Amino acid sequence: MLFPVGEFHRFEFGFANSNHAAAALCVLMPFCSGWRRCVWCGWFVFAILCLMLALTQSRTGLVLMAIEIAALKCKMENVKCRMVEWFVLLAVISVAVWWMWPRLTIDNSILNRPRIWLAGLQLFAANPSGVGLGNSGAVASAFLLPEIPEIRTMINAHITLLAEFGWLVGLVWFAFVSLALLGLRQSPRMGIAFAGLVVSGCSSTIFDWPVLFDVSDFGGLGITNWMLSWMLFLMFVGMGCWLIAKSVLPWRRNCLSRVLFATAVVGMLVGAALMVPKGYAPTVRSGYVFRGEAPRTLALYDDGWRLRTVLPRVDGAAVLPIHAVSRFPYDIDFSGVGKVMLFGNCREWAHLVKGVPVVCAED
Repeated sequence: MLFPVGEFHRFEFGFANSNHAAAALCVLMPFCSGWRRCVWCGWFVFAILCLMLALTQSRTGLVLMAIEIAALKCKMENVKCRMVEWFVLLAVISVAVWWMWPRLTIDNSILNRPRIWLAGLQLFAANPSGVGLGNSGAVASAFLLPEIPEIRTMINAHITLLAEFGWLVGLVWFAFVSLALLGLRQSPRMGIAFAGLVVSGCSSTIFDWPVLFDVSDFGGLGITNWMLSWMLFLMFVGMGCWLIAKSVLPWRRNCLSRVLFATAVVGMLVGAALMVPKGYAPTVRSGYVFRGEAPRTLALYDDGWRLRTVLPRVDGAAVLPIHAVSRFPYDIDFSGVGKVMLFGNCREWAHLVKGVPVVCAED
């Protein structure tokens, strides 16, 4: 045995997140079936992908693999297997389940997901134009999810995009997804692979927006992860464009009606998200969080602090930067500020504050 079954050894295959690797493997699986020539080669590649998927220990990937196999059987009439092929398929899946058995439990990672998704929708309801790239996790952790471990995204690629980029980008994104799914019948393999990425994005952040758009530091996760993440994203966009071209671009009457129907459904879903109760979700503008009415307490902190650790020490209405600041914010309008609190090395800026009381917080 390579590893004890009771221990978790997750392989990432170049990605910084094993769920991203599992999503990439699930994209390739639908293309391994239905080969007219070298049928056994297709099954061999499929078996290798299943075993690699087991090494990622991704529960989402395992469920997605089962869904894709069922979808291929239902959507493609020419996918027929002899008894020995079904035996090989069952054996490979059994090995994958055996390897991942210690992970197949209901833990906090699963139970916390619905609360995180709701927090993302609450952020969107409070900030229809978005909270800004890479800000959703810090704001949600500080204001809406103080009792669970701090998160960086909404553990959902679609909700993260909606919360960070706002309603306009959200409409375009969901309309693109909806129109692409209309091509499932015309291109079953590609449609199932695309749908698999959509489903995978519902339970993991397979499209990590702060990492994708960080061209200088690659999100701090290395250039290999950055390149593979872009590959996964471009595969998603490419397959979506192909499916739309197959189902929509002919512009027949029934296609036009389907386009209008999909657009209307997406508009209603985004509108429904705006109606979600905001709860304690704050207002976010230009990288700062605004809570309560003026006069507010302006809190500034360095890299030794985080929004989640600063917030409990600021009572009442407040203005807080989402991330640590490296220079004094001269553009702040102090007319709405009643007090300034300085944390860490920011205490050196006390002499720069004029006209309002200054409190230097202790570590």
